[in-house]
Amino acid sequence: MALKILLVDDETVFRTCIREMKFWETGEFVLSGEAGSGDEALAVLAEREIDLVLMDVSMPGKNGIVLSEIISRKYPGTAIIAMSSYDDYDYVREILKNGAYDYILKSRLSEEFLVLTLKNIATRLKGRSSWEIKAELRRQTREWIFGEGVNPFTSDNSRKAAVIIRIKDMDRTALLDDGGLLEGVAKAAEAARLEGVKSLACLKKPDCIVLLTRFYGVISEAEIRNKLECVMALIQDSVRRIFHLRLDFTRCPLFFNDNSLKSFLLHKLEEAGPERESEASLSLTIGQHKRLLAVAVEHDAASAAQLIEEIYGGIPADHAGLCIMVTKELLELIEKISVEYEIELDFLPREFMLFQYARVKSREALVSSVSGLYRNVLREISEKEEKKRGYSAMVRNAITYQKEHYKSPISLRMIADGIGVSSSYLSRIFHDETGQTVTDYLNTIRLEEAKRLIRDGVPLKEVVSRCGFRNYGYFLKVFKEYVGKTPKEYLAKQ
Repeated sequence: MALKILLVDDETVFRTCIREMKFWETGEFVLSGEAGSGDEALAVLAEREIDLVLMDVSMPGKNGIVLSEIISRKYPGTAIIAMSSYDDYDYVREILKNGAYDYILKSRLSEEFLVLTLKNIATRLKGRSSWEIKAELRRQTREWIFGEGVNPFTSDNSRKAAVIIRIKDMDRTALLDDGGLLEGVAKAAEAARLEGVKSLACLKKPDCIVLLTRFYGVISEAEIRNKLECVMALIQDSVRRIFHLRLDFTRCPLFFNDNSLKSFLLHKLEEAGPERESEASLSLTIGQHKRLLAVAVEHDAASAAQLIEEIYGGIPADHAGLCIMVTKELLELIEKISVEYEIELDFLPREFMLFQYARVKSREALVSSVSGLYRNVLREISEKEEKKRGYSAMVRNAITYQKEHYKSPISLRMIADGIGVSSSYLSRIFHDETGQTVTDYLNTIRLEEAKRLIRDGVPLKEVVSRCGFRNYGYFLKVFKEYVGKTPKEYLAKQ
């Protein structure tokens, strides 16, 4: 990812000189903004994501020393390079003390030297995780909320919302025994981000996390609540997949005043337990799962569509997070059904694409889209079952034998012996009824399993042995012949 840079210098000529350097054309570094003073620089930092500030030291108003101190306190994840026309040790000492990565004399500045410096800093920044980059800001925020520290967001031009997160169904003793668990959940919470949203997770040991979420730009309260629901859905899903845990969320009201937000947070943290919400947890109920599986077994597309409409109808209009998670589970369920009945789906949104998919559609469009997917899959299953019922008992037995033994080296003769018929007779009847040879049908079974294993990240050599192919070369030949792509090309398309 390109390093986003803010250039700060009160001399227009110098800014123009830097801006017109050729290295910006490579795309490795992006000039995301310019400022002619310290105040202008702080305004840009409050509005945009900046990785590095390239700034002059001697400026009217807030000079480089003052600006670097503010940046290191408010934006600890942002790197600083200081530039000056004066080789003054006092300047150097103060700037470096405030966290600057380097100090460059303008008289020695060339494009080659600047590029080398930026690349060195980019390398150092890549070695730091997002959690480490925010460590200082997290410390300052904890001191502000839980102690007598100064609010680090005083001039941060954002709306703020807070959520208290507790791990569900775990007592304090278990959390204390596993000291890294709470931090792991906090890291997952902080990593769940949307465009225009920044999250900071502060641990309140032994058993809860305060997630402070900041929203930038002109944004309504309804949009804040919607985005917050999406963030919570992302967190719930991530923690469920990584730690197999469920979370309780206590939302704080939206305040325009940071001190009011702090007071409410402290009040809620002093209460005995989390606020139990009246809404369902962010998932389908067990009853809904069972009903959907039942209509799938019956291949009843109309009942499936009616049930899906009922499920979405029970979600509050302003509960975007629940809507997203229900969509995710409905898609996971139809994928599970499709794998079981060997139906290949052309499209399923995954991970972050899923959240985008659910957010951009109206509730009616979402119901129609998901119901349509179920209807198409159940129709295919029904057609497939009807076709199977047209096979003779011998062919059905041969298919069953192949599905049960495809992982081992088997031949036409072994299949025929296994079901008690002659191989020549089986070969002729099997082709007449299915339109395929026994070998082709067996390869199809093996390749469907191979594709599933490849999508799951299983190494190709292990795929070969688990799917019954006699050697690696033969597997590659058959895969290319049947699928039309090499395994690598197939995986790249998924």
